[in-house]
Amino acid sequence: MGESISRRSFLVGAAGAVAAAGLAGCAPQPSGQAAAAGAESDLPEAWDKEADVVIIGSGAGGAAAAWWALKGGLSVIVLEEREEAGGSAIENAGQIAVGATSIHKERGYDATSDQFKAFLKACGTDGVPDELLDIFVYQGPEMIDWLTDIGVKWAPETIEDNCLIIQNEDGSIDTDAVSRCGLNSLGNEFHPNYIGGWDGHPQPLCLMATWDDLEDEEFVEYRKDCMSSFAMDCHHGGAAYMLPILRGVRDMGGEILLNTTATRGYKDETGQVVGVYAEQGSGGISVKANKAVVIAAGNWMTDSDLLEQYAGHVQYVGFYPLSVSDGGTAMKIGLDMGGHIVNSDSYWLSSESSFYLFSSTTGRIGTTAPAIYVNADGARFTAEDEYTPGTCGRLAYDRFVSPVEKRNRYVILRDEEYNRHMALLKWRVDSGLAGTYAVGGVDENAEYECDYTTMTHADTIPELAEALNMPFLETQIAIYNDSVEKGVDLQFNRFPENLRPFKDEDGPFHAGLVSPTWLGGYSHGGLDIDTNGQVLDSGYKPIPGLYAAGRSARSIAEGTHEPSTGLSCAQAMVLGMVIGKHLSSEA
Repeated sequence: MGESISRRSFLVGAAGAVAAAGLAGCAPQPSGQAAAAGAESDLPEAWDKEADVVIIGSGAGGAAAAWWALKGGLSVIVLEEREEAGGSAIENAGQIAVGATSIHKERGYDATSDQFKAFLKACGTDGVPDELLDIFVYQGPEMIDWLTDIGVKWAPETIEDNCLIIQNEDGSIDTDAVSRCGLNSLGNEFHPNYIGGWDGHPQPLCLMATWDDLEDEEFVEYRKDCMSSFAMDCHHGGAAYMLPILRGVRDMGGEILLNTTATRGYKDETGQVVGVYAEQGSGGISVKANKAVVIAAGNWMTDSDLLEQYAGHVQYVGFYPLSVSDGGTAMKIGLDMGGHIVNSDSYWLSSESSFYLFSSTTGRIGTTAPAIYVNADGARFTAEDEYTPGTCGRLAYDRFVSPVEKRNRYVILRDEEYNRHMALLKWRVDSGLAGTYAVGGVDENAEYECDYTTMTHADTIPELAEALNMPFLETQIAIYNDSVEKGVDLQFNRFPENLRPFKDEDGPFHAGLVSPTWLGGYSHGGLDIDTNGQVLDSGYKPIPGLYAAGRSARSIAEGTHEPSTGLSCAQAMVLGMVIGKHLSSEA
């Protein structure tokens, strides 16, 4: 597979060594202060470093932009705030979602890019300019071919459901099946609410990058340190596609400076963005960009000031910024250089707290798929077997518009699903795939994968409704049972196979409190861009020399129903590819 890659070997590019003393130690904490907009009089008297393209962030968007710029003959410097390259993408479970790729065609799926676009629109992307949506839809397959060409391996098997939750009878995960699953649904692709968008040609979107045939000890050690729990056990991981890209950046002469936080941008007298200032430990460097600065620094909502200014209602519903970022300093550079944030109140929301206890197994085969979620009055508010971020998004909105005293939400389970899910959680803890947490109520001394979650138990639904002071619950259950009898969810159109009644013999029944204090995620909004990835000012004119990709740029998933896990990495790489090729074409 080539030369062994250490996490710190990216400190030097093939072009020459970087002084280790200037880069060693922990990443500096961002100041949280807005960077001052650079003017001609503010330009450094001498630049410490110089390249054609300076990229802030080494994740999916930044790494792809660097690779393609280098391929086109440009020099590149990447500034990475962390002590490891790869951003959020290298830490995920290896999913990447694009429709109508060559891999889909090889496996017998005949959906076209046009049908994939129609599906995305059905999922809530109608507010995205068509020309931006087209970049992802029609250039996404080329991006997948590129990854394959540079050595990324895809697990071989196709499963038309969430392969991360293929379960054995005891509730444990069938890891052998998961490790084979390379094309699967991890979102809304087959849900009744969205399948119509495919125009009769639904297909699983998620490709799973794998390292099954890789023997590099450094690689394996990396995934033990950084991968998600499922990735650790199932031979999938974002490193399987990020490390080949980063190796290419290094081998083509790119320079990746770790522990280096960009905090300020510079413009010349013409308005061209010409470089950045970056902090390194107790010092700093000025880096000149002869052609462009690319902002690809991840989740800007980690900055409390930006969150308060742009994040809308999400700050009132228990939002916690999720994923790697630079603390918002790069986004402030983009704003100070004249950019503007659009659609910031559209979010990807999920949870790894008490809601995760019952939402981690989305899809048709999840342990709690037949459960229902209800508000404080006992009324349902979502299709429970839909993609988790869609459910979390509706939960957040439902919580926001409710009085404070009615913001609690509950999952109502039959005894069969409750016991099976508890077995799954215990298996994950016992297997070392998750931490140890407590489930309250009668199980307050039991330890499973969840932080302390209040459980209420009762032999019958009327008793459960009384215990929760939720008089409408009985009526809601009657309505739901009527849907089960008709075979169609009359309220939220969930999968017919998950319509199972709540009958007396299905008890006892269980209610888990969905904690109102933790929803992790990031905004689909970001710097407004054109079809080349160039940042636009408030008058929708391109800012010379300034580009954005990844979560620093606006997403094509600006509705509340993101269709698939892996979409964020996919669109980041597509846009990075577009930016790198565009800058190279102007060389």
